[in-house]
Amino acid sequence: MREAVFRPYGRRAAPRALPERMDGETAFETFRDTLESLASVNRMTFGYRPNLRFLDRALENRRGAKPLLIVDVGSGYGDGLRAMARHLAARGVEAELVGVDRNPHAARASVEVAMEETPGVKIRWITADVFDYARRAPRPDLVTSALFTHHLEDEALPRFLRWMDGTARAGWLVNDLYRSRFAAAGFGLAATLLRKHPFVRHDGPVSFARSFRSADWRRFLAEAEIEGAELRIGAPFRLCVEKHV
Repeated sequence: MREAVFRPYGRRAAPRALPERMDGETAFETFRDTLESLASVNRMTFGYRPNLRFLDRALENRRGAKPLLIVDVGSGYGDGLRAMARHLAARGVEAELVGVDRNPHAARASVEVAMEETPGVKIRWITADVFDYARRAPRPDLVTSALFTHHLEDEALPRFLRWMDGTARAGWLVNDLYRSRFAAAGFGLAATLLRKHPFVRHDGPVSFARSFRSADWRRFLAEAEIEGAELRIGAPFRLCVEKHV
């Protein structure tokens, strides 16, 4: 954790140079318990708020009444998708949500979570690399990702942005962290005091060191030749990029 907090913050740390423990092989129980602990942090820090506001803006622009198809990339424990499902069901919107994660533990962990009824909204979990999945899947209306892009190296980010921009019919969202030494140190201290999972205490500060500032996203968008995307502060220390079509 000290390495993550006290490194220079002018540039993001490359994931290959500053790995998270969750990037490696883990037992299923460790994966599940880590992401369950992280989900509690997301709830406390309003981490789902950017996704829900993005959905509201997408619904304002919606044309037609057919069910929405939404793909969430790097869905992990599925807590973000479940929050979106509740949000859509409360508004009477029919939708199919697809969580895509390459870690085989993700679908199993997500299915194990008991969830209240969300009339008109169903969720499926897919184990796949998102680019492989996209080659055989129908185009979604919306694509979202949360706390996913900081796992990608710089050279992969324009490709991911181009993929979303060319795949989503109605819009896409990246919900990730704002790179901040203060946030990294504060997260590490709070996670320790709250007795969060050891992987969360380690990986949280690392995630902040590997995350983004506005200049980073402007550069990646320019490299991807994408116009019309907006940068937003969506929640405490969350920097989001979204586009509506």
